[in-house]
Amino acid sequence: MTWSFTAGSCKNAYACHLREWSNWEGDIAPGTCGRQSRYRDYNQHTRYDVREGNCNGIPSSCGSRQYNYRDWCKFSLQEA
Repeated sequence: MTWSFTAGSCKNAYACHLREWSNWEGDIAPGTCGRQSRYRDYNQHTRYDVREGNCNGIPSSCGSRQYNYRDWCKFSLQEA
């Protein structure tokens, strides 16, 4: 019986730290309400590991950008 293994390089996202939230986006006119959004990405640290066979079980990325939403109102104050 002969065994053969294929060694390959696997991309490994070994550390996934979330960055700070972006600024809120979405213009709201005075006297109205609307939805705003912001996002944050992962600060991904990547290395390449040599594995025999396949890369199963090794995360190749940290995941998708995270989004946050809010409903926001902008009031305009007027003097009487």
